[in-house]
Amino acid sequence: MVFLKKELKEYYRSGRLFIIGIAALLVGLMNVAVAKLTPWLLETLADSLEEAGMSVTAKTVDASACWQQYYKNMPMFLIIILVVFAGSFAKEYGKGTLLLVVTKGYPRSKIFIAKTLMMVGCYTLASLVCFGLTYFYADFYWDNSVVSDIAYAALLYFVFGLLLVSVIIFFSSFISEATGIIGATAGYVMLLYLLGVIPKLKKYLPIKLSEAESLLYGKAEIPDYTPALIISLTLIVGFIILGAVFFKKKKL
Repeated sequence: MVFLKKELKEYYRSGRLFIIGIAALLVGLMNVAVAKLTPWLLETLADSLEEAGMSVTAKTVDASACWQQYYKNMPMFLIIILVVFAGSFAKEYGKGTLLLVVTKGYPRSKIFIAKTLMMVGCYTLASLVCFGLTYFYADFYWDNSVVSDIAYAALLYFVFGLLLVSVIIFFSSFISEATGIIGATAGYVMLLYLLGVIPKLKKYLPIKLSEAESLLYGKAEIPDYTPALIISLTLIVGFIILGAVFFKKKKL
């Protein structure tokens, strides 16, 4: 609890809480704003487009447009999470503050647990804000009943993001530079995409969870994601455990 309070103060003073909070609010509101403003923009630009030889037809918008934007904008949200969290361990490695704490007899395991809980907690709350805003305003302006399995699809994408956080924690346990952590995490995600090119392998890969939007329109069924979900949860636990082991052995 002592180190968790320290982490909270550090996130507040460094502006990380502000950045994560603003990102969640902007993405959540942007999902609805884009869907709401699209018909108006098309109507406004109709004359100009017609003069250029392009015809514009009226576009009907419903709640599904909001959720399309949600899944388009979530990768941007995860990139922000990656950049912010990459400095959680690295910044303290550079300052040497962890070495001072450890030499005073504070267990490394508790430091690791506090940092992990802070990162997972911030990501979870930010994801809830983003999802909550999108759900509320989509239902307020239109009707969410036009799409199905909204909560489960969002949960699947949340788990994919949580895997990303666990990978950041893992690489942070032995890489001292934030840029190295960002590069390694990006490389891991790229590897998942490359492996996803193999059709028979794709259904088992965590990257499958990032395609949960298909559930909303009946293009996929819940069992289609079960193998990838189980493997992702296993990897999350594995990365965090390995991170704890490597952090215990890391030279501070």
